[in-house]
Formats: sequence, C-alpha cells, structure tokens
Amino acid sequence: MKKMFIASDNTGFEMKKKLLVSFSVPDSLIGNITFEDLGPDNEDSTIDYITYAKMLSDMVAEVENSMGILISWSGIGISIIANKVDYVRAAVCFNTEMARIAREKYDANVICIANGFMTFEEIRDIVKKFISTKYIENITNVSRNYMIDNWR
Repeated sequence: MKKMFIASDNTGFEMKKKLLVSFSVPDSLIGNITFEDLGPDNEDSTIDYITYAKMLSDMVAEVENSMGILISWSGIGISIIANKVDYVRAAVCFNTEMARIAREKYDANVICIANGFMTFEEIRDIVKKFISTKYIENITNVSRNYMIDNWR
C-alpha cells in the first residue's frame, strides 16, 4: 500500500479538505493508497507554508514508497522548499500532461498544486494522473535523473 502525504498553506486548506473527501472513495485509477493529512487544521492566515512544505518533504524522504501533495496559492514557494530536501523531486503541475511527465520522466514524488489558478475538478484530475502514472525506467531517464541527483 502506498502512502500519500498531503499538506497546504492557509490558501490551500479548503482544497486539501475537498481532495481528501474525494479520495476517500475507492478509485480504481489510483489504487490502494492511504492519505495522511499533515496540516494545517485551519485557515489561519499566519500559517507558514515553509513549515508544512518542509514537514511533508521530510516525511516523503523518510517513508519508503511514499509521495506527497502540497497545495498553496501559486505552488512556487512550496516547490522551492520541497526540492531542498534530499530524495524529494517536487514538480509544480498545471495540467494532467505535466503531471504525467513529472512522474514518467523525472520520477517526481511530490506534486505542488497552484490552488489560485485551477478548479477543484482540474486539481483532482491532475493529482489522479500524478498518482496513477509510473516512472519509466529507461537509460535516458535514469542517466538524467542521476545527474540531477548528483548536481552540487
């Protein structure tokens, strides 16, 4: 069973709740996944997205075969924070094609959602595509991802 962590800032709080309700219904496309809400538990405007992005990224790095969903207004800040954590590959995705490419080619394990620019239906479909797409382990993808991992 795959573990999916989810967190947001204050602007993504309602979207996070909607996604959790939507994914609580069994779905053959995403399979057997457990979701864990890492917070926040309210829409307080003082919520710091950095705290939640780092918490989720640390969990994804620590828990084998896990993935994460981060939701904020633009998706940009959370992706910058997430990509600072070793073993995390975070991608901001605005459509299902970007979600597919993030998984297939780059083996992304965290999707960053820009809540301020998309509807619930669009976001739900993007997240479903991200979860259901498998990494294609071929010589090109493996060698490029190795270079990305060792870039310092």
